[in-house]
Amino acid sequence: MGTLRTELERIASSFVSSVLDAMRSASLSDLADHTGGRGAGAAAGVSPARGRPRGRPAIAAPAAARRGAGGRRRRRASPEEVARQKEIALSAAKGLKPGFSKGDVMSKSGSKVDLGRALSLLVTDGKLTKKGDRRMTRYWVK
Repeated sequence: MGTLRTELERIASSFVSSVLDAMRSASLSDLADHTGGRGAGAAAGVSPARGRPRGRPAIAAPAAARRGAGGRRRRRASPEEVARQKEIALSAAKGLKPGFSKGDVMSKSGSKVDLGRALSLLVTDGKLTKKGDRRMTRYWVK
């Protein structure tokens, strides 16, 4: 029994040292490519008891594929665009009955751009009042 244990310890030690040597000699980009660039286990979507879920790729999609159309991040709205969105939101809000929601403003204005930020800025400016959080948020024109 003692020889089996020592033999297993020797094999495991040899394996670990060869893995560490390979990791030390590899570049960071090689390591990231072979690990999918993610953390271990749960961060990579792997369950410790059952392995990789069915239908999911073994390696994460490249960063360019995750960003969406055009391969770049959405551009931040300029101050002029934000001011225009605030005007659109306020004019639509004035035509609604008190206690309206963001969805009401979106449908009334016909805007394809999300006006949530504009409504928040109007509340900050004191032109609207707000009650509730998340989907229960209701607004009133002052």
